[in-house]
Amino acid sequence: MRGPSAHDHAQRHAARGLRAFPLVAWAGNGRSQDGKLPAIEDFPNRATCDEVTLRRWFMDEVMDLPHHAGVGLAMGRTEDGAYLFAVDVDNKGDKNGSAELLKLEMQGFELPDTYTQQTPSGGLHLVYRAPYAVRQGVDVLGRGLDIRSEGGFIVASGTKFGDKGGYTDNGADIADAPVWLLERIGRVPERTHAVAEAPASIDQGRARERVIRYLRSEAPESVKGSGGDHTAYKVACRVKDFGVGEDDALDLMMEHWFEGSGWSRERLGEKVAHAYRYGRNVPGAAAAEVQFCAREPTPSNARLIAIRDVELPNDGRQLVRGLLGSGDASALYGDSNVGKTFVAVDLALSIATGRAWRSREVERGAVLYLALEGGAGIKMRAVAARQFHDLEGADVPLYLLPASLNLLHAPDVEVLIGFVREVETISGKPVVLLVVDTLAASMAGADENSAADMTALIRNVNAVRSLGPHILIIHHSGKDASKGARGHSSLRAAVDTMLEVVNGSIHVRKQRDMEFAPPMAFRLHQVQIGQDESGAPITSCVVIHDTAAAQFARPTEQVKPGTKTHDVALVLRDLIAAEGQTVDGLASVPVARWRAEWRSRNGLNPDVHRGQKNEAVDKAFNRARTKLMSTGHTRENRDFAGFSPASDMVDMFDVPSRTCAGQGGHIPKGMSPVSAAAETDD
Repeated sequence: MRGPSAHDHAQRHAARGLRAFPLVAWAGNGRSQDGKLPAIEDFPNRATCDEVTLRRWFMDEVMDLPHHAGVGLAMGRTEDGAYLFAVDVDNKGDKNGSAELLKLEMQGFELPDTYTQQTPSGGLHLVYRAPYAVRQGVDVLGRGLDIRSEGGFIVASGTKFGDKGGYTDNGADIADAPVWLLERIGRVPERTHAVAEAPASIDQGRARERVIRYLRSEAPESVKGSGGDHTAYKVACRVKDFGVGEDDALDLMMEHWFEGSGWSRERLGEKVAHAYRYGRNVPGAAAAEVQFCAREPTPSNARLIAIRDVELPNDGRQLVRGLLGSGDASALYGDSNVGKTFVAVDLALSIATGRAWRSREVERGAVLYLALEGGAGIKMRAVAARQFHDLEGADVPLYLLPASLNLLHAPDVEVLIGFVREVETISGKPVVLLVVDTLAASMAGADENSAADMTALIRNVNAVRSLGPHILIIHHSGKDASKGARGHSSLRAAVDTMLEVVNGSIHVRKQRDMEFAPPMAFRLHQVQIGQDESGAPITSCVVIHDTAAAQFARPTEQVKPGTKTHDVALVLRDLIAAEGQTVDGLASVPVARWRAEWRSRNGLNPDVHRGQKNEAVDKAFNRARTKLMSTGHTRENRDFAGFSPASDMVDMFDVPSRTCAGQGGHIPKGMSPVSAAAETDD
């Protein structure tokens, strides 16, 4: 007995108010999109609940037999005026959307039961109703938690992929989306009329050249029946990004894009019109004239300053002495669950109370902590810090803002600026630190690897920074942690300081105008902050600055013999052996003496600073010195430098690293660094 056909399933979904359309039949070719591509053009507008149309699409009119096609369900506006969207839980490859979903629930963000589909790969489609169109994108709620909304679709239950199985559903009703979910995803801004003309600031000759080069050598071809409709729209959006007008875009695509890729001028014109009307970017978003346009000089943002009149920015003030500048921008990044947020809360509390951080003086002032990844977790950490530091009832100007703001959108940036000013009004103090937790949440739905998206975020962050606060952005490491923070390199170029949290230690990875600080070790201390209904303890953690661990923190990478860094280390080894002195328990020599000896060994007069060769030698020394300190092999204090006790270079060079009670020595083999420190201190 034959089971339900694609037509049967399409009619079943239509009865729920889900607009259906046909997908290209599964071919078993092993491609990731096999059986998942629309079989009709313009599916967002043509998907329907109409029984006659569905029968025409899914049934052979002559033989009255069902076509072997899949069923797609268009998200977005329904025929009754509501909007549908799906939370796409991806559990394939290195993504575990179900685990991310659990994290949200543990933070207090629960999703109500709703109509849910199970995919053949173990994923889920959770469908919700909204009063307006929400944004769609990848990893919007976390890695593996995508949003399918206006202009997108999901494969419907009942669709089968041969022996791979098919999609099933739970038959439940579609629930209304909770407020927190709508706020987290964000609303699609209302569209104005299409901007068909080319921007006046863009050189049209150059723009046309860029478009032609793209269409001839880079643009994908539109193939009918294989997602060609969507491809045409994407290519039109990209052409729009280069800055030509709508009419020129159509002319150029008809002439230079595979001769229009088989589209009639009328039909391709519809795609171009949709791109100019509904595309996310404004015309010319990718044009150099827009990305790097110069501002017109005005009394407020541009004026000439003679060198004799140049003054120190911010009066030379520093937010954290020798680490973070006042009014600067910085990034604190690391892998998941390494303690980034705990470190940020600890720093924020130090700034708000005026207590030294890592034995460094701070500029006291108000702090605004923008918690974009959920309010429950940050509130628990704030309570733990308040209890641990005995601040119950104290008037501390540290303010949390658990919110869903997208800093790529001007209205949300204005909201944030309003909160900065509100904090200053309430506290009576200037906001000197704004923490953005996290970068990914601050640009939900955008692409961290996109130069345009990252540049736009940086531009908006700088708009907030112009009010005066130092902005600290919490971010994640990339898949290859050795390559630094995730996403486009423009973030690293834009910030003044980059700090990496790894292996219980904070490492300086970039410093624009200050010397690199040595690694700063810490540990997390558990604090009970309450009890649940059963009497079980509710706990969180605070940061403890681990000075003992800092002395013995293992370097993050080895120094390779034969490199300039290794050669500079050899010079330090020889100097310590010959003329080292104890500074704060560490066998050291003055940094100036180290540099002079390096110059001398390279055939230079240590006191002469001019000449191309001198500059090359000095640059090599500075790079090596920075790397030795940032990776934890050396420590510097009061302009003296020595080897860290845990550096493998101590044994390699056979030099004393630490002197206690007037005697030098190494960590005994077989004894842990911490236990060795404890015995020596006794």
